[in-house]
Order: sequence, then C-alpha cells, then structure tokens
Amino acid sequence: MQKIILFISLIFSCLHLFCQRSDSLVANRWVNYLRPRGVGDNDTHDLVDKQCVTKEGDTLVRRFFVSDELNQVLKEQSLLHNKQNGLEITYYSNGGIKEISYYLNGRLWDVISRADSNGKLQNPGDVHNGSGTRFFFDHYGLEPNCYETYKDGVPEGPFYWRNTAISYLKGELTYKPSVVKFIAAKKVTYTNPKGKTTTAIMDTGSYRAIFLADRADPYLKVLNASDDSLPEPPKDYKYIDINFDDAAIVPRGTWQEINVKNGKPLTTVEFDDNGNPIKVIQYDDKGNLVSQKSLPSYSTRMW
Repeated sequence: MQKIILFISLIFSCLHLFCQRSDSLVANRWVNYLRPRGVGDNDTHDLVDKQCVTKEGDTLVRRFFVSDELNQVLKEQSLLHNKQNGLEITYYSNGGIKEISYYLNGRLWDVISRADSNGKLQNPGDVHNGSGTRFFFDHYGLEPNCYETYKDGVPEGPFYWRNTAISYLKGELTYKPSVVKFIAAKKVTYTNPKGKTTTAIMDTGSYRAIFLADRADPYLKVLNASDDSLPEPPKDYKYIDINFDDAAIVPRGTWQEINVKNGKPLTTVEFDDNGNPIKVIQYDDKGNLVSQKSLPSYSTRMW
C-alpha cells in the first residue's frame, strides 16, 4: 500500500489538479531546518506538490512544493483559474528566502528579490511588466548570475547558464506554443479513502496504472472519467542537454557550450525555427575541431 501511495504522489507531480473539498495542508508540521550550503543551494530532493483550497469551490489555489525527504517547503505559488498569479516564493533548505517573483496569468511579470543561502542580496534582474532580464543561480554554486531574457512574460532572447562545473551554455530562446504536441489523457474525478474528492487530468498510462491495473489502489473510487488531452512534457534538447519547465520554450539560432578554463567552444549547435538541431560542430578541450555534421530541418519539433 505504501508503495502505491508513493507512486501516486510521484504521478501527481505531473498532474493539473482542479479542486479539493477542504484544506490538504498542515503548514505547522513542515520544518525548514539549518543546513547551510553554498550560493547555488538547489538540493530539493523529491518534491511533492501539495495544494490548498481555502474553501470548496474557490478558484484561488495555493500550491506548495514540499521536499518529501526533508519535509520542507521549498516553493509556494498562487493559482487563479489554474494559472499562476501573484507571488512565487522559493526557499533554501535552511529556511532562507531564495527568490520572490510576481506572476500574472501564468507569465513572469516582475522580479522582486533574490538572495544567496547566507541571506546576502543578489541582483534579481530587471524584469518589469513581463519584459527584461532575470538572473538565477546555477546548480553548482559557481555562477550566481546566469540569466534569461523575457518579453511579455515568456522567454525571448539571450540565455546564459553554467550547465556543468567545466562549461557554460549561451544561446537564444523563443516561446513558440505551436510546436507543442498534445497527448491522450483522462479527466478523472475520484475519492480517496478519507472521502476527499479530487479532479485531475492525467495521461492515459498513469490513469491505467493508478485505477485499472492489477495493482491499482482499491481504495480510490472513480466517480467519473472522460477523454481529454495534455501538452507533452518538456524533454532535453539534443546536443545541449537542457530542458525547460514549459515545452513551448525553444532554442533558436546558434548555441555554444564553452570551456570555462579557456573560453573556447566545446560544442556549437545551430537550431531551426522549431528547436531541431541542423548543424553540430564538436571540439576538444583545446578548441580543435573534432567533428561536424549537418542534419535535416523539420516542420515540427522532433526532440
């Protein structure tokens, strides 16, 4: 039973949840304890997406991302009509606030504050009314000023990220919803053992695993299920090994992975308008040419 519950909790991290009948959160049981690390403290472990609805039928949802292993709140958001609106606050594992940003109708609208894990303030960028540059930390604590450019609340323009301890990526992003494919899904309303009713949209594989398989949880009762669809999940873009939290974010033009030590390219990738690599050049760590190849362009994204 515990394995089934764990599996369901992992599945739900990818779901779009609509409503619950009562509060699901007991905030005073979450603990953010002292565990100081470096500037790039990003150790979030396994996150569980817990959501709180203030009253039945309320369209305002507060979402908390909690470390399942450490029982810590690491991110909180507010959603209105299933779109992120209001403040997003992220935390370090020592309880300090990492970033505060403001969202409007699902888009980043203003950056407000940013600090390292010791509380030292960092430049958050200048995104205002959806346009500008947002600075962020890399995963290694080596580069506090990675950046992403926004226009009208979505990525559009130069991007820089310290992707490994020995290299960084530079290129440009664009936001192109037309490249996103949709996958078959089920909209399911069900009750759990405590009688709480939840409506969720999940891909058909998850639906079968949770409700129809031989090992499906017998304590979950389906009240209604209908066909629906979901946007495909983000995947890594080839040759630059990076994905984004929105499948509509697409690399465009020329990208380079650059050696930190000497500033010479390790890989150069040219992308078509749909995020497909059409030319790849690879170098050794001294910048000498190793290989190059051309690839076909496509009218859709091929990942």
